[in-house]
Amino acid sequence: MALPLDNAAWQQLDRALLDLARPGSGRLVYVPNVGNAGDALLATAAWQRFDRLGLRPMVVRRSQLQPGDRAIYAGGGNLVPEYRDCELFLHRCLKVGVSAAIVLPHSIRGHAELLRSLDARFTLVCREQPCLRYVTEVAQTCHCFFAPDLALGIDVAKLFATCRGRPALGAGFARIPRQLLKYWSWKRRIRRVLPDSTGRLTVFRCDAERTPGLSGNPEYDLSNHYGSPFRMRGEADQVSFDFLQVIDRARIVETNRLHVGIGAALLGKEVILHDNSYGKLGAVFEASLQGTENLRLVSKKTSGAAQQTWPQISATGGPCPGPLSKP
Repeated sequence: MALPLDNAAWQQLDRALLDLARPGSGRLVYVPNVGNAGDALLATAAWQRFDRLGLRPMVVRRSQLQPGDRAIYAGGGNLVPEYRDCELFLHRCLKVGVSAAIVLPHSIRGHAELLRSLDARFTLVCREQPCLRYVTEVAQTCHCFFAPDLALGIDVAKLFATCRGRPALGAGFARIPRQLLKYWSWKRRIRRVLPDSTGRLTVFRCDAERTPGLSGNPEYDLSNHYGSPFRMRGEADQVSFDFLQVIDRARIVETNRLHVGIGAALLGKEVILHDNSYGKLGAVFEASLQGTENLRLVSKKTSGAAQQTWPQISATGGPCPGPLSKP
């Protein structure tokens, strides 16, 4: 299903990536985001975008960044007080002296001191308008602009054609046996994630971003059933394919998981969204999803008063047991 996004929404991001990739000194490198199964969609979307632009970045760990690198960090919701991976990536870039770095569309809150330390080598792409206003005010010496959540640009037909019928070992898991075991555990768990007799699939998160007063079955918290650094493209594609196939069983999807909602919208399902603990879904909905057929936001965390204290908003509650609550 085509979502109501103009191609212009991606043009500034594409220009920034192409500028970063221009031949010159330093390696073009990509640091994936450690995350859950929903983050697999972001990894798949990044690789599809690189394909469209003809980019071939080298996948590296944060610790492997070198002086002069031109670095890309995966999209997500990681530059918020709850998590540290993107923060540590930016600190590493400053420490080693990269020539340029871009953070793909992200939710950004807090980290004011770090943001103020970023200079013109750095580009922060915000997937929410309140984030953009905040970063523009605080990080006055780096570049920042808006682009939609990367998963909104996934070519689902291309992904399905790539993965349908491919054995898991063909996704590269044989190179990392431990990850293959995680993958088979994921496959067993998602078999039990089924819509009810009316065709409704309810997925409510149970980690640090859960919505106060909104609870669900932890066994149905689809995203939380898998975790990975997503350094292998085949792995990201395979988990994304599985993730979307589970959602495709449903007629209606109700969730406060952003990428469950986006995946359902891409598949043309009726989607009922609830905000997470700090207003991420409401902000992404306002930025990119308003007007999407069959998708509605029924509860929104962020109010005008909350936006005034945007950088201080943090999650409530502790993590639930599971394969992955983002570090």
